[in-house]
Amino acid sequence: QKEPIVLRHEGRADQARALIAFKGADFSDFRRARAQALARELLNLRMTDEIREKQGAAYSPDAFSEQSIAFPGFGFIAAYTETPPDLIGQFYTTIDEITAELREGRFEEDLITRARKPLLERLANSKKTNGYWAGQLVDAQTEPRRLPALKSAEAEIASITKAEIVAAAKEVFTPAQSIRIQ
Repeated sequence: QKEPIVLRHEGRADQARALIAFKGADFSDFRRARAQALARELLNLRMTDEIREKQGAAYSPDAFSEQSIAFPGFGFIAAYTETPPDLIGQFYTTIDEITAELREGRFEEDLITRARKPLLERLANSKKTNGYWAGQLVDAQTEPRRLPALKSAEAEIASITKAEIVAAAKEVFTPAQSIRIQ
């Protein structure tokens, strides 16, 4: 296990941030990328369950990701939190435990439903805005994969299976492909 990169701030001594990032896929394979996005959503839900609800260690732990359609091989999933400095080790341990659960498929279908529904709702709400369409269609003429990706989004997200999410978690959530910053 690599040692975290430690950055110091000049703010309050009782506050710290911790982040762990995992190498993920780019957006060249839509279904694979969307399975990784669902794995990120499961991670996010489990972080809320464990770090916020059970441990009371942070109010708003979060997971986010980026999957590039323009830059081959560029993608990541990251989890972070703001917490007291003495709880950073616990944060990393909890993330290790959650990602192991996801890699091993030790979660119920209900967790997938809880992750999938808001993902689909956010997509539907985004499609009601000009900003979404401007961002999505900006390179539609020069990037032939863009329109098929737009058309397949809801159907693919709705049909991704637990086995695909587990495969995505095995691919992404590996300690060897992670970096820790605090």
